Amino acid sequence: MTIWNTFAKTNPYYYIDTNYKGSEPRFWQNGIKQSSLIMEYVGSNLQQKRFVLEFGCGVGRVLLPMANNFEQAIGVDISSEMLKLLAQQALKQNKNNIESYSITENWHQHKFDLVYSILTFQHIKDYHIIESSIQQIADCLNKKGIAYLHFDTRRTNWRYKLKNRLPNWLLPKNNQPGIRRIRRDRKDLVKLFKKNKLKLIKELNPNSAHNFFILKK
Repeated sequence: MTIWNTFAKTNPYYYIDTNYKGSEPRFWQNGIKQSSLIMEYVGSNLQQKRFVLEFGCGVGRVLLPMANNFEQAIGVDISSEMLKLLAQQALKQNKNNIESYSITENWHQHKFDLVYSILTFQHIKDYHIIESSIQQIADCLNKKGIAYLHFDTRRTNWRYKLKNRLPNWLLPKNNQPGIRRIRRDRKDLVKLFKKNKLKLIKELNPNSAHNFFILKK
């Protein structure tokens, strides 16, 4: 069982969005705002709006409203328990154009007009997994398809390094393993995108906790 299955069974809304502050309506409303923001940034670059993929979809906070813009919406996640909650919400909201896959399944057999990922890569400790994930995302994009990817690219400092060396019992809840933010070097990411033939067409908030890369195949 992954740690995210444990999170899904205990307090999924908190572990997905630590700013939701115990309000379920606020949690879902933030997802609607986020999906609208993504479409605002990438909409004019989309050749068509048939297939969309969220990498790290969780319970569907962003995927469910995003599905309103596309014929088919697919969510991928490491946690089977999160995907169960997504299926329940899709049924509750009467969304019949949503599919979900475990990260280990063959989700990249499809071709997508848009692939996006929010609050996911920042939790992946193993950089090799990021490398393989970016390659899969690049491979499953349609020609001229768009990727909208979020990373934490803040510079590391002594506080960050110290926090990563402390025992877990000394750390606050939002810094426990699995949910802890892993910072990445922006230059390394740009090289990785280029290696996978993804053209950087726009960047939001470089060198920050909310660095978004808009890429075109």
